[in-house]
Amino acid sequence: DLHSNAISGGGTPQSSCGSAGLYIDLAQSPALPTGPLGIIRNNVIQHGSCPSGYVVKEKSPNGDPRIFEHNALVPPSDQGIPLYFDEDVTALMTAAAVNALTDMTASGNIDTQPGLSYTGSGFPVLSAGSPLRNAGTAAGAPAWDHERDARPQESAPDIGPDEYVP
Repeated sequence: DLHSNAISGGGTPQSSCGSAGLYIDLAQSPALPTGPLGIIRNNVIQHGSCPSGYVVKEKSPNGDPRIFEHNALVPPSDQGIPLYFDEDVTALMTAAAVNALTDMTASGNIDTQPGLSYTGSGFPVLSAGSPLRNAGTAAGAPAWDHERDARPQESAPDIGPDEYVP
Protein backbone atom coordinates (compact mmCIF):
# COMPACT_ATOMS: atom_id res chain seq x y z
CA ASP A 1 0.00 0.00 0.00
CA LEU A 2 1.56 3.25 -1.19
CA HIS A 3 -0.49 6.21 0.01
CA SER A 4 -0.15 10.01 0.25
CA ASN A 5 3.50 10.46 -0.71
CA ALA A 6 5.53 12.81 -2.89
CA ILE A 7 7.70 10.62 -5.15
CA SER A 8 10.28 11.88 -7.65
CA GLY A 9 12.46 10.05 -10.14
CA GLY A 10 15.34 12.40 -9.38
CA GLY A 11 18.28 12.58 -11.77
CA THR A 12 20.02 15.49 -13.40
CA PRO A 13 19.21 16.91 -16.83
CA GLN A 14 21.80 15.01 -18.86
CA SER A 15 21.35 13.50 -22.29
CA SER A 16 22.33 10.03 -21.10
CA CYS A 17 19.99 9.56 -18.15
CA GLY A 18 16.43 8.31 -17.80
CA SER A 19 14.24 8.50 -14.73
CA ALA A 20 10.98 7.05 -13.49
CA GLY A 21 8.96 8.35 -10.57
CA LEU A 22 7.60 4.89 -9.85
CA TYR A 23 8.78 1.58 -11.31
CA ILE A 24 6.46 -1.35 -10.64
CA ASP A 25 7.60 -4.95 -10.97
CA LEU A 26 6.57 -8.22 -9.39
CA ALA A 27 9.10 -11.01 -9.13
CA GLN A 28 7.96 -14.37 -10.48
CA SER A 29 7.42 -16.86 -7.70
CA PRO A 30 5.04 -19.78 -7.29
CA ALA A 31 4.44 -18.59 -3.70
CA LEU A 32 2.99 -15.25 -4.82
CA PRO A 33 -0.71 -14.87 -5.62
CA THR A 34 -1.61 -14.25 -9.24
CA GLY A 35 -3.34 -11.15 -10.51
CA PRO A 36 -2.87 -7.48 -9.74
CA LEU A 37 -1.40 -6.69 -6.32
CA GLY A 38 -0.98 -3.51 -4.29
CA ILE A 39 -2.77 -0.22 -3.78
CA ILE A 40 -1.36 3.12 -4.97
CA ARG A 41 -3.51 6.10 -3.91
CA ASN A 42 -3.23 9.86 -3.34
CA ASN A 43 0.44 10.15 -4.35
CA VAL A 44 2.24 12.94 -6.20
CA ILE A 45 4.46 11.08 -8.67
CA GLN A 46 7.01 13.12 -10.61
CA HIS A 47 9.13 11.93 -13.50
CA GLY A 48 12.38 13.51 -12.37
CA SER A 49 14.91 15.67 -14.19
CA CYS A 50 16.29 13.35 -16.88
CA PRO A 51 15.31 14.00 -20.51
CA SER A 52 13.85 10.50 -20.96
CA GLY A 53 11.92 7.97 -18.94
CA TYR A 54 8.42 7.68 -17.47
CA VAL A 55 6.33 8.94 -14.60
CA VAL A 56 5.12 5.39 -13.81
CA LYS A 57 6.34 2.21 -15.49
CA GLU A 58 4.99 -1.32 -15.16
CA LYS A 59 7.83 -3.69 -15.94
CA SER A 60 5.49 -6.49 -17.09
CA PRO A 61 1.85 -7.65 -16.97
CA ASN A 62 2.67 -9.08 -13.53
CA GLY A 63 3.39 -5.54 -12.33
CA ASP A 64 -0.21 -4.32 -12.43
CA PRO A 65 -1.30 -2.75 -9.16
CA ARG A 66 -4.74 -3.82 -7.98
CA ILE A 67 -5.82 -0.20 -7.37
CA PHE A 68 -4.30 2.97 -8.86
CA GLU A 69 -6.45 5.94 -7.80
CA HIS A 70 -6.29 9.70 -7.21
CA ASN A 71 -2.61 10.11 -8.01
CA ALA A 72 -1.15 13.30 -9.48
CA LEU A 73 1.08 12.24 -12.39
CA VAL A 74 3.57 15.04 -13.01
CA PRO A 75 5.75 14.91 -16.14
CA PRO A 76 8.36 17.53 -16.96
CA SER A 77 6.86 20.21 -19.17
CA ASP A 78 7.21 20.00 -22.98
CA GLN A 79 9.16 16.73 -23.17
CA GLY A 80 6.56 14.18 -24.26
CA ILE A 81 7.31 11.87 -21.33
CA PRO A 82 4.68 9.10 -20.87
CA LEU A 83 2.64 9.39 -17.71
CA TYR A 84 2.21 5.62 -17.48
CA PHE A 85 4.07 2.92 -19.40
CA ASP A 86 1.63 -0.01 -19.29
CA GLU A 87 3.14 -3.51 -19.14
CA ASP A 88 6.40 -2.29 -20.69
CA VAL A 89 4.55 -1.91 -24.02
CA THR A 90 2.05 0.97 -24.19
CA ALA A 91 2.88 4.61 -23.46
CA LEU A 92 -0.11 6.43 -21.98
CA MET A 93 0.19 10.19 -22.30
CA THR A 94 -2.86 11.43 -20.34
CA ALA A 95 -4.49 10.72 -17.01
CA ALA A 96 -7.70 9.92 -18.90
CA ALA A 97 -5.87 7.07 -20.67
CA VAL A 98 -4.56 5.80 -17.30
CA ASN A 99 -8.07 5.99 -15.80
CA ALA A 100 -9.38 3.94 -18.76
CA LEU A 101 -7.13 0.93 -18.00
CA THR A 102 -9.22 -2.21 -17.51
CA ASP A 103 -6.66 -4.60 -15.99
CA MET A 104 -6.78 -2.77 -12.65
CA THR A 105 -9.05 -0.36 -10.81
CA ALA A 106 -7.92 3.07 -12.02
CA SER A 107 -9.80 6.32 -11.41
CA GLY A 108 -9.43 9.89 -10.24
CA ASN A 109 -5.83 10.22 -11.47
CA ILE A 110 -4.88 13.68 -12.74
CA ASP A 111 -2.05 15.05 -14.85
CA THR A 112 -1.08 18.46 -13.58
CA GLN A 113 1.63 20.55 -12.02
CA PRO A 114 0.99 20.08 -8.29
CA GLY A 115 1.39 23.58 -6.89
CA LEU A 116 3.82 22.49 -4.19
CA SER A 117 6.47 24.51 -2.44
CA TYR A 118 9.15 23.07 -0.20
CA THR A 119 9.96 24.15 3.35
CA GLY A 120 13.48 24.59 4.63
CA SER A 121 13.35 20.99 5.82
CA GLY A 122 12.51 19.80 2.30
CA PHE A 123 8.91 18.78 3.01
CA PRO A 124 6.29 19.61 0.35
CA VAL A 125 3.52 22.09 1.22
CA LEU A 126 0.38 22.69 -0.88
CA SER A 127 -0.37 26.20 -2.10
CA ALA A 128 -3.88 27.63 -1.76
CA GLY A 129 -4.51 27.26 -5.51
CA SER A 130 -3.12 23.73 -5.86
CA PRO A 131 -5.21 21.35 -8.02
CA LEU A 132 -4.38 18.65 -5.43
CA ARG A 133 -6.66 20.24 -2.83
CA ASN A 134 -9.72 18.06 -2.19
CA ALA A 135 -8.74 15.80 -5.13
CA GLY A 136 -7.84 12.69 -3.12
CA THR A 137 -9.90 9.79 -1.88
CA ALA A 138 -10.66 9.02 1.76
CA ALA A 139 -10.29 5.26 1.08
CA GLY A 140 -7.20 4.21 3.00
CA ALA A 141 -6.08 7.79 3.60
CA PRO A 142 -3.99 8.41 6.71
CA ALA A 143 -5.69 10.40 9.47
CA TRP A 144 -2.82 12.92 9.59
CA ASP A 145 -0.47 14.57 7.10
CA HIS A 146 3.31 14.91 7.54
CA GLU A 147 2.81 18.05 9.68
CA ARG A 148 0.26 16.29 11.95
CA ASP A 149 -2.66 18.21 10.42
CA ALA A 150 -5.87 16.15 10.46
CA ARG A 151 -7.22 14.83 7.14
CA PRO A 152 -9.41 16.01 5.57
CA GLN A 153 -9.48 19.73 6.34
CA GLU A 154 -12.11 20.44 3.69
CA SER A 155 -14.47 18.29 1.59
CA ALA A 156 -11.96 15.51 0.75
CA PRO A 157 -8.33 14.60 1.50
CA ASP A 158 -5.67 16.31 -0.57
CA ILE A 159 -3.37 14.34 -2.86
CA GLY A 160 0.14 13.98 -1.49
CA PRO A 161 1.75 14.14 1.95
CA ASP A 162 0.42 17.61 2.87
CA GLU A 163 -3.14 18.55 3.82
CA TYR A 164 -3.88 22.20 3.08
CA VAL A 165 -5.17 24.06 6.14
CA PRO A 166 -7.41 26.98 5.09
